[in-house]
Amino acid sequence: MKKKIGLVVAIIFIGALAFGISRVVQNPEQYQKTDPNIEAIMNSCEVTEAQAETIWGILQECGVGSIEIISRDTMLDGLYNTDDIGYRIRTEDGNNPVLYLNGAGEVSQIRWANQTLYPKS
Repeated sequence: MKKKIGLVVAIIFIGALAFGISRVVQNPEQYQKTDPNIEAIMNSCEVTEAQAETIWGILQECGVGSIEIISRDTMLDGLYNTDDIGYRIRTEDGNNPVLYLNGAGEVSQIRWANQTLYPKS
């Protein structure tokens, strides 16, 4: 009797494992984890994932640490270029740069402490 119960449990376990694997194989994008920094950029700046990845790469080149919060600041809009949209970034390391995106969702400028980090002069 114990062998039959063990066999049933083993069959159920193997079936559940096979089902789980088949779900991941059918929909791999559903189970991929996106970088939280890229998600924050996508959600706050309303850009595509590819644009967010590019923006995050530029921010990393400028020494920006992990993003805690990105918030739109309308007071920054058009400050340097007429179609720029300004975002304040709060980071884990305490540096709080300002990100300017143009109308196409590309990085126009990154500034911090009255210095231009991007584009480099």
